[in-house]
Amino acid sequence: MTGLKNDIAALELGRQLGVKWDTAWLIQQKLMEAMRQRNSIYKLAGDIQIDDAYQGGEKPGKRGRGAANKTPFVVAVQTRDGRPIYTHMRPVAAFTKEVIKTYAIRSIEPGSRVLSDGLGCFNGIDEAGLKHVVKVTGGGRPDDADFKWVNTGLGNVKSAITGTLRSCDTQHVPRYLAAFEWRYDRRFDLKENLGRLARAAAKIPPQPRKSITTIQSVPAETSG
Repeated sequence: MTGLKNDIAALELGRQLGVKWDTAWLIQQKLMEAMRQRNSIYKLAGDIQIDDAYQGGEKPGKRGRGAANKTPFVVAVQTRDGRPIYTHMRPVAAFTKEVIKTYAIRSIEPGSRVLSDGLGCFNGIDEAGLKHVVKVTGGGRPDDADFKWVNTGLGNVKSAITGTLRSCDTQHVPRYLAAFEWRYDRRFDLKENLGRLARAAAKIPPQPRKSITTIQSVPAETSG
């Protein structure tokens, strides 16, 4: 859970721990919740690529509207000298200017330079007082080299969900995204990750099964 890029399925975790699947699943969810809460304190800074995405595929019709059981989320990558450093994969209530403005204020350091594909909601970056650079790429997913790292991150997390985990229920998507974000941002020092996760888990309130299985609402900082 702390080092594998493609995550680990609860069934395999259960085999390794010698416990039933439902026990392993609950352990996994609780640890991912610790990751999610820990991620929330960190902001991106400097040069950043940003894009809109959906877990479960892009919604038909007007962007950000329409299909059920799809989770909209922001994917953003901080780069340095053209290389990826940190990422955000944060669920949002919708792709509106107000929601993106709130996300930018809460999650991006002042003075940062943010590159987007010009989708209307990203005008919220300007309203948040950040330097917003627009590179219009046309409809669909931007495949321009300037968006290489957001595309790579999206490909990796979706491959992990469909290939390793097979699927995940909508109410648990924020934790699966958070787990990918947590591992990605700590990939440079894997040997320390087990201790980091243990400390994070020890600092959050108890997470009973009821709280884990309840459908999560979008955090206030991303709901606009």
